[in-house]
Amino acid sequence: SFNRSKLNFGENIALSVDRHFGGIPDDPSTQAENGILGKDILQQPVVPVYDIAGNFGGAKGVPADNSSNPLKNAFDQKDNISKDNQVFGNIFGGLNLTPTFSLLSRLGFDVRQNSFAGYSAPTPQNREASFSNGINEYNYQQLDWTWSNTARYVKTISRSSFDFLLGQEANAGNSRFLSGSISNLLNTNISSRYIQDALADPSTKNVGSSGGQHALLSLFGKAGFNFADKYIASLTLRRDGSSNLAPGHQWGTFP
Repeated sequence: SFNRSKLNFGENIALSVDRHFGGIPDDPSTQAENGILGKDILQQPVVPVYDIAGNFGGAKGVPADNSSNPLKNAFDQKDNISKDNQVFGNIFGGLNLTPTFSLLSRLGFDVRQNSFAGYSAPTPQNREASFSNGINEYNYQQLDWTWSNTARYVKTISRSSFDFLLGQEANAGNSRFLSGSISNLLNTNISSRYIQDALADPSTKNVGSSGGQHALLSLFGKAGFNFADKYIASLTLRRDGSSNLAPGHQWGTFP
């Protein structure tokens, strides 16, 4: 933040970039029972890491054990990747026109982008075997912003002080989620892991999307009175309009 004569301005911004690779034990998504560490715990000690042919071992012949080989899971998921990006913060500027009258404007924002691309391999070595493979991916985007503007007048006369505030605030946001999956890949090479009919069984393709948007507009005011720090009174009045409410009922006044 900075002050230059009657002007003050500044920002507070945070940037985060995260990358998680599937199959790595410190990936939070692998901590559950179906993850790498969970399968380590559940696997019977008699199940070998590799069978006599050099393939990954499994619990196919072991009673009461249907857990997958954790090393095979780690190998199959080594190219799975989750990406999380976010920019969050606000910028502001104020102007003290006189010792009693000031203006302030503030813009806050939250921008996010999350994505995942993963591969599921066949598990013929499991007690309940699966012989099909597949890929799935999703992409999520979100933008939220809030812009507020206020004018404040503070005046002291003898033992009485007055504080008046007028303001306007607007905020809006939108999000969109896209997902898709397909099975029975003709080529499991990472360069061919795309949801296209020519690369897999088109009858297994599943795609979808969802999202939403919202907006809010507010006008508000506040008046305060203080006499000798003994008698204090205040009044606040807001008028808000929201896109989340039904047409004809989107505005309300709240004292």
